[in-house]
Amino acid sequence: QHGLSSLVYHHGGGAHHWYVIPASERQDLQKILDDKNLSQCLDHGALFLDPTILEQHRIRYHRIIQHPNEFVVVSSGSLSQSFASDTNWTE
Repeated sequence: QHGLSSLVYHHGGGAHHWYVIPASERQDLQKILDDKNLSQCLDHGALFLDPTILEQHRIRYHRIIQHPNEFVVVSSGSLSQSFASDTNWTE
């Protein structure tokens, strides 16, 4: 909303898995959600999509595996979803 990027540092623990959808794919993704009657706000982080859905609809995304002592920068306007494979500490 404010045009800010996110910087995430992974201190320790298991790998942190990211799926990042570029801002350029935002309209196409919203159209797919609307067509499926899934009224989700893309800005509130309440949506976690199976990557196969993105692939089926040709929505471009990047998969990142973040390990301890690594930074991930998510650019402004991008949509990101993530999960940890084990306990970890990030900020």
